[in-house]
Amino acid sequence: MACGVVCAYGLVRLGTLVRGGSRRTGLVLVALFAAAPMSIVLSMAYSEAMFCAAAVWALVFVLERNWVAAGLVTAAAGLVRPTAAALVLAVGLAALVAVLKRRDGWAPWVGGALAPVGLVGYLAWVGSRTGEWNGWFTLQSQGWDSRFDGGVATVDFSLQVLGDARSVLEVTTVGFIAGALALLAVGWRRRVEWPLLVYAAVCSRWTCARTG
Repeated sequence: MACGVVCAYGLVRLGTLVRGGSRRTGLVLVALFAAAPMSIVLSMAYSEAMFCAAAVWALVFVLERNWVAAGLVTAAAGLVRPTAAALVLAVGLAALVAVLKRRDGWAPWVGGALAPVGLVGYLAWVGSRTGEWNGWFTLQSQGWDSRFDGGVATVDFSLQVLGDARSVLEVTTVGFIAGALALLAVGWRRRVEWPLLVYAAVCSRWTCARTG
């Protein structure tokens, strides 16, 4: 619950930082976040709320060009969920662009170096516990039958659901996937800050590329 509140504050700040944004925009983001179907997990002992809080604040710090804070929060996110890979990429690319453009001195160097530490450390720890360098992926495959397939299973699932819509939940799931892709295109057309689009695109790709 506390992490959900922290995330809400971050969303308000993020809403004021995006191009054409305002405090009202931030409050709309909070409302959408709280009303999402899976927001029920915010009141459970799940890692989603903690990860969302870290992800939002990392993106806030990137837009504010607070590179060290962005790197630290991204590293923390990597210790929470492996989906932090999307955040590492967004923050790392933003830091790299700042370095190439010679902005903000040494800070983007440090932020970019810190960003992957948590995720790499977590994957290394899982590998040491399982005795395999790709231990996390092995556990996902054996325990949940979840693996990366480039989105093939997602496309097959969507076509099957649309061809024989017997479940409202499944049809709604396909609708959310299509909606996420459409919103990504809208964000690109409206020139939403590119680190946010990178994070959203990779998260969408991550979700669609996994199958169980």
